[in-house]
Amino acid sequence: MDHMISADHASSLLERLVGKFAAAIERHKFLFVLLYSAMFLASCSLLSATKLLWYDEMAVYYPAKLPTVGALVDFFWTGLDVHTPTASLLLRGTMAVFGDGPVVDRIPFAIGYLICCICIFVFVARRCPGVYAAAAMIFPALTLMFYYATEIRCYALELGLTGIALVCWQETEGGKWRRLSIAGLFLSLTGAICCHYYAVFILVPFGLAQLTRGWTRKRIDWPVWFALALSPLVILIFLPAIRNAHSLYAGGMLAVHPHLGQIASSFLFVLSISNAPILGAIVACLLLAPVLSRGNPGKFEGAPAAEWVLAAGLGLLPVYVVPASLFIGAFHERYILPCIAGIAIFLALTLCRALKANRLVGSILLLSFLVWFGAKSLGEIRAQSATNGGLRTPLAQPLQNAGWMRELNSSGLPIAIAPAVFFMTLQQYAPDAA
Repeated sequence: MDHMISADHASSLLERLVGKFAAAIERHKFLFVLLYSAMFLASCSLLSATKLLWYDEMAVYYPAKLPTVGALVDFFWTGLDVHTPTASLLLRGTMAVFGDGPVVDRIPFAIGYLICCICIFVFVARRCPGVYAAAAMIFPALTLMFYYATEIRCYALELGLTGIALVCWQETEGGKWRRLSIAGLFLSLTGAICCHYYAVFILVPFGLAQLTRGWTRKRIDWPVWFALALSPLVILIFLPAIRNAHSLYAGGMLAVHPHLGQIASSFLFVLSISNAPILGAIVACLLLAPVLSRGNPGKFEGAPAAEWVLAAGLGLLPVYVVPASLFIGAFHERYILPCIAGIAIFLALTLCRALKANRLVGSILLLSFLVWFGAKSLGEIRAQSATNGGLRTPLAQPLQNAGWMRELNSSGLPIAIAPAVFFMTLQQYAPDAA
């Protein structure tokens, strides 16, 4: 009998504590987003401080340090790199204002990734209780794609602009911000394509969602359709650069033969690290749902069909990008980075609906994600610091003090480096040896 009373008391106490947490999130959404943003940027700053520049980043870093903006643009326009100059232009501006360093160089890209996370929160919070929106916001940081939050490449910028496009499209349904939202939709989609050519494929889920919205509302929203139709025209500006890059790298860098097996490998690439917290949190929610069912359910007005289509279509990006890449001739799993936003939104909407918007159970989901993010970040920071330095020792000092490096410095013999891309890192941090 005492055990039953104790169990009931513990259950009641847990319910009250979690209920207070859920209520606090609901009342102070802005404050929670602000606190998570600080946590996110702190993690990215420490990771950046302990991360060596590598080959792909240097394809952005070195052009940004060219003498003039014209020289930077010419570098890409002549096809010397296969990407757009957007990331290098942003990095050049950052260097002009804040100087050059491993943290300040990467923070703008971390902010791009964070913007997408916040936009996911805004998108979901309009349909679900705050705890589900907060869990969706944290989800992208649990995946392998979080690596690109501290990468001096275009991918995090593309992701941030995709997030802005999601919120703008949702807002175009009506309201006083409709005109501004249509302009924002056009500019964000155009900007995403300026970051990476494969961003043109995110127009597919937006188009399907707009078709669904038009079907359910029995009318065509011409301004939104014009915004969607005109945004990919920006790629015409880059056609000379694309042709030049193809002529230079065809048979070399671009000879990456896509295959349909990359559909499955893309999802594994995106979700590999996040499998444990997702499955663990879902199981915990299902087990705790009966125990916490007495808690007041949150509001769940139900997302319109068009939003389900948009989230699902974006999450399934590899399903149609990989087949299309068979004709283009190049594909890498990072090209479908925006799919993580669709997966996060779809997961939140699905769980909210399945759990009847129970705020108490949603709080368990949110707390699980928060703990996992903190533990994962600390582990990555410690591992990188031990390998590369950057915190207690200067960055790259472990590399410079390695036994093979000392032997290399004392020898005049030629060397062979495998993998070959490591030569760029060696040249950056140990120029005498290189």
